[in-house]
Amino acid sequence: MKKSATARAVFALCRAVVVGNTCVSKEGLAAILERDKRYRVCGGAHGFYDAGELIRKHQPDVLLIEPFLQDRDGIRWIKDLATEFPRIRILIVSRQSGTDLCGARPTSRRGRLLDEKRVSQRTIARG
Repeated sequence: MKKSATARAVFALCRAVVVGNTCVSKEGLAAILERDKRYRVCGGAHGFYDAGELIRKHQPDVLLIEPFLQDRDGIRWIKDLATEFPRIRILIVSRQSGTDLCGARPTSRRGRLLDEKRVSQRTIARG
């Protein structure tokens, strides 16, 4: 059964930007998101400058980010983003240990910290 135009309008797509430190991580995270029809990936980036441009252009609802990139301190950048764009929900996805991410612990309900293992487990569990 097809949804009516009104029903589709109620469930607007959640716009997302993905920032990864490799093509595999960026494309993998985007593929995971795109499996769920509630999300639309607006773009992906490997560096903070490109990511900032995408965020300003698309004003996403969600940002998935690997904070350990080479061109800037990712933890500080994430904190700056949270201040500049208070409505964006930020999900930190990293292969680094939790102790490396202590400075990124969210101070509000808008932020989440996910490690790669939990993302993979959820993906596998959903099929």
